Amino acid sequence: MRRRGGRSAALGALLVASGCAFAGDNPLNPEACLAPEISAASVAQNPTNVLSVFVTASVRRADSVIVRFGVTALDSATPAFIPAGDTISAAILGLRSSTEYGAQLVAFNRCGATPSDILPFVTAALPSDLPAYTAAGPAPAPGYVVFAAGKYGLVIDNTGRVVWYHRFPNGPGLNFQA
Repeated sequence: MRRRGGRSAALGALLVASGCAFAGDNPLNPEACLAPEISAASVAQNPTNVLSVFVTASVRRADSVIVRFGVTALDSATPAFIPAGDTISAAILGLRSSTEYGAQLVAFNRCGATPSDILPFVTAALPSDLPAYTAAGPAPAPGYVVFAAGKYGLVIDNTGRVVWYHRFPNGPGLNFQA
């Protein structure tokens, strides 16, 4: 007499064992699991906007990389980037002017995560000809306002802080849009 479900259980065990073999985790043929590596990490200022920087690094064995950043703690992060070959290049946006920051890359793969050293950087002051704004009223609406002023296209938040700008040599023209 045969036990009910015995064939299904045997088939399931065979599928699990074969799946492990294809994933490189077969105990009869172990594959080393190596953590990702990060080298030559650096931060470069954006020459056209002091409110953003570019982080680059060489990476090995990484599926994805994020950049953690912040002023007193690394409390913000970029979306995950997929390396192009052995290089990662990521933009950090929405920074404050004239502020000291730290940035740290974290590379991921199936074996774990590897953080880089913390990279200190300082953002420059806003251009002197960039207009300044303040918000007034009891309860400003959340969000951003996009507009042109002088030779600049601007985005400000609900407090009046400039969060993005671009200087157009001849002004933004009649049809400036986000």
